[in-house]
Amino acid sequence: MFYYREQELKRLKKVYTADKPAAIAVYGRRRTGKSELILESLRECSEIPSFYFLCGSSTYTGILKQFVSEFSAFLSIEESSVPEFASFRQAIAFFLSQLGGRRLILVIDEFPYLSRKSDDKEVAAEFNEIIEKEMRNSSLCLILCGSNVRFMNYAVSDASSPLHGRFQETILVKPFTYAETAALFPKLEPFEQLAVYGATGGVAEYVFNFRKYTSFREGVENLYLRQDGRLYREADDLLSFEFVDSSVCKSILSTISDQRKYPADIAKAIGISANSFYYYAAQLTSVGILDVYKTAFPAKKRDTSYYIKDPFFRFYYGFAASLRSRIALLKPDEVYDIAFTEEKLHTYLGHIYEEAVIKETLYRGAVKGDIPFMPEEILPWVGAAKNRNGEWGETEIDLCLYDKDHVILGECKAKNKKLSRDVYEDLLVKSSFVHCGNRDRRFLLASFLGFDNDVLTLKNQGVILVSGAEIL
Repeated sequence: MFYYREQELKRLKKVYTADKPAAIAVYGRRRTGKSELILESLRECSEIPSFYFLCGSSTYTGILKQFVSEFSAFLSIEESSVPEFASFRQAIAFFLSQLGGRRLILVIDEFPYLSRKSDDKEVAAEFNEIIEKEMRNSSLCLILCGSNVRFMNYAVSDASSPLHGRFQETILVKPFTYAETAALFPKLEPFEQLAVYGATGGVAEYVFNFRKYTSFREGVENLYLRQDGRLYREADDLLSFEFVDSSVCKSILSTISDQRKYPADIAKAIGISANSFYYYAAQLTSVGILDVYKTAFPAKKRDTSYYIKDPFFRFYYGFAASLRSRIALLKPDEVYDIAFTEEKLHTYLGHIYEEAVIKETLYRGAVKGDIPFMPEEILPWVGAAKNRNGEWGETEIDLCLYDKDHVILGECKAKNKKLSRDVYEDLLVKSSFVHCGNRDRRFLLASFLGFDNDVLTLKNQGVILVSGAEIL
């Protein structure tokens, strides 16, 4: 059964039925369902002939020969009558002459494999020539699909790419949202639905793997905590697919784990220079795995810190990657009991809840008027503060929403219980150390499973309460 992606299907089908030459780019990280999206669109437009070609892990020349062989068979052309081709441009020009103006959808999946010809720019330049010159007087609809995010970002979005601006549609296939993921697990409790999203990042294939099991724990034990588990080495394999030298990237992510870390500390831990770290950090950031940790109203200029932005990678390197030796020696349920303590899982899911649910809820609340202004940004606050015992230390407030006249300071918790008033009392103490000028201050509490009764009374004092994804 095919789930979601209604808008993407609509966009593809609109181009298919236009009956004029067109090019489409479909891209996104691996396992998000790009190929299945394309195949579903072809099934729904089955009246239009289509040819789907998957580039194998081979050289440019090897892929070209396979393409010519399969496309010849599709068009019922004797292979002996097909000349030798030195490029895809030559091959497509020949096959277009055989089509005689007939409409055809041609899909080239895993298009980035062709960059092995020489470099990314050479392949992009060749397909620019195909689109601009060879297809001009045809009825061909060409779809280029790829999972190598760096290459596809360059081909589609970089102004220096010869393919930039050549596509009638560019479709970035993203992971499922939290709400979409949760809807696929109607028998799980809400907290477990959030945990599944936190472990998969909404990546379609991983989500459907979890659907084979009756609980979050059972899914983690079978997918992550077995040497033959489907997701046991998945993150490492994805990095190897995306980066030529992936070992340093893996070391960086293992060092950061589920915390934010400073560049100097990361570089020292893995034995590389600061300049080398920034090079690899830029690569990881460009594909959405890593990001700079931004904070609101810093009291002084702080060193930049980094965190793992992608939920799947954060889960993998925060939990599974460090458990390899235990997985080899212990049973999956024993490893789970050691690694997935209630406190650690709640801390991890608090960040997931904040990023995947609360930020969107607050922006939507601002549109509806439940939040009294439209935030410029929603960031955490980090700074030195005293706790209720009068002890100094660095602390954090989860949410800081602000514009030039207003600020809302809030805490966001995803524990498997209702939020108590202690969280509010701690927030009041910490908030006195936030230097946000003369902005009008309000407070906010977000709890995945709601609030104790004495917290609900805070609504009468102007405190904004968010339970799950609903502003009370």
